[in-house]
Order: sequence, then structure tokens, then C-alpha cells
Amino acid sequence: MHSRVRDLSGKRFGKLKVIKFAYSKKLYDKGSQRRAFFHCKCDCGGKKIVPGIFLHNKNTQSCGCIIPPKYKIDETYFEKINREDKAYFFGLLITDGTVSSNDSKFDNKRIILELDKNDKHILDTFRKYLKTKKHLGHSVRKARRYKKYKIGASDTYILNISNVKMREDAIKLGLRPAKTKNLSMPTNKIIPHKLMNHFIRGVFDGDGTVGKYGNSRICAIDSGSILFLKQLKKYLNKLNIKNTDILVVERPSPGLGTPTKNWRLAIHPSMKKGSRANKITAENLKNFYKLLYKDCSKNLFFIRKKKKFIKILK
Repeated sequence: MHSRVRDLSGKRFGKLKVIKFAYSKKLYDKGSQRRAFFHCKCDCGGKKIVPGIFLHNKNTQSCGCIIPPKYKIDETYFEKINREDKAYFFGLLITDGTVSSNDSKFDNKRIILELDKNDKHILDTFRKYLKTKKHLGHSVRKARRYKKYKIGASDTYILNISNVKMREDAIKLGLRPAKTKNLSMPTNKIIPHKLMNHFIRGVFDGDGTVGKYGNSRICAIDSGSILFLKQLKKYLNKLNIKNTDILVVERPSPGLGTPTKNWRLAIHPSMKKGSRANKITAENLKNFYKLLYKDCSKNLFFIRKKKKFIKILK
């Protein structure tokens, strides 16, 4: 067994008892994240290899002898983006979400959105718009080390949508497997101009950063796709948000800690107080804030990020 994999041998999850570690491999098409898989034996006598995260999140409770009840959901939700909520959640999904590939053995019809516990309210809101009572998975992982890298503790909630039609509709809109490096901005045929600010707010909530660091104020959006950021930069420039710059950054890969090359769209390259450019950059930042939250519903944004944004504007 790989040295950094937590041994689940002997533990029970529903009707399944873990026998031994099987292997590690990619589970979803998100970055280079790998998951541990385990040989399990069911109380009915059946055997099954299950991803450890499915055991912890209670997504898999048996070898298949237990048929989970079918939950109701609005299957037409992603047919067309014609409302604020659809534009926002699509922006959130293309940054923080995952759609399974066609050849995936374990989840060939899934859309997954996993968020920190502090943003659980957004998943609850998403369920309301989807008109579903599908339960949220919950994953808690302790801080750990991999070689010289530190991997922080995590406490997240997961909305796992298993629906063939919704997955296919989302893919037609642009939410594709292995999207990290080849993501692009949706056209106005996909998202009308009047709804694009809500889409950008979803992107910002998914991969955006805002806050104060010393005497500087930071506001940026990270992405593995430089094409997406170039297109977003061009779109923002048309909306009078021109003080932007694309930078190269390195950050740990999800679950591994090893650094990967990413890009960052800085909404303001310099925000130090007292600088001659401060008035210009501050105005630019205000314009971006207005864009994000213009005509915004009270339940369609990360509460913690909006509070941070308001602080740096003072």
C-alpha cells in the first residue's frame, strides 16, 4: 500500500467491510488528483472495489444489492441559461465543479460540486433551484504531508448529481471533462450579455481571491487555462475594468501538494496605499465589485468573499 494512503482495512461502511487497499488512480477529471481504492466485501457476499472517498461520503453503502431511492430533480435545468441562478451556478461549476468522462468506470453520468464547509449555504441554495432533496456528502480530512509538501486539513460538502440528461446538457454548454487546461469563455449565445456578470461572479466565487495582505489589497482570479483568462480580461476591458494583468503562479495540485503551473488574472497589479496609481486601481476595483454584485440575488454569492471585498474597498 502507498505510504501516504490511510489504511481502511477492517473498517465498515454500511454493508461493506474493507478488506485491503487496491490501488490509487484518478477518480474525477480534475487536475492531477488521485484517490485510494479498496477491496470491499458486502454482507450479502458480494465484492466490490470502491474509492475511499465514496465510503467516507456514504455514496457507496453496498456492492449494489441496495438500490438507492431515486431522487427528484429538475432535469431541464441546464438546457438553456436564461436566468441569474443558472448563469451563476454554471460559472461556479466550470471552476470548482467536475463532470465525469465518458469512459469513467465509476461515475459515467455525474456532475460534482465540492465546496468548503463555510460555503455550504451555496450548495443548499443550488439544491433549491434544482428542486431536489438529494443529500450532500461530507468529507473531513486531516492535515498531512507528502514528501516535502504540506497538505492542509479540509472539511467539505459535496453535491453529487447523477443524471445522464443534465450531464449531457452541461457538456453542451461547455462544462467538459478534463477542463482545467482547455477552458474557454462561453459566448453570448450560451450566456446572454445581461447575465454574464452573474457567470463571472460564479467564476470569482469558485477561483477568485480577495483580501488584504500587509499594505496591499489583492483581487484576482486563478485558472489553469490561459485562454480563459485572456478572454475574460478582454471582456472586462470592454466593461471599463482595464487595470488588469495576467501572471504566472504555482500552487499545489489538489490532494498531492506538488506544484503545478497556473495563471492569475490580477484585477489590480498594484494596490499599495499611498501610491500615485492608487486612485486609478481603487476605482478599477470598485467597478469590478459593482459588476459582480449588480442586480444580484441575496442568496447567490459566497457570503465570506463579499464581506472581504467590502473590507478592501474601505
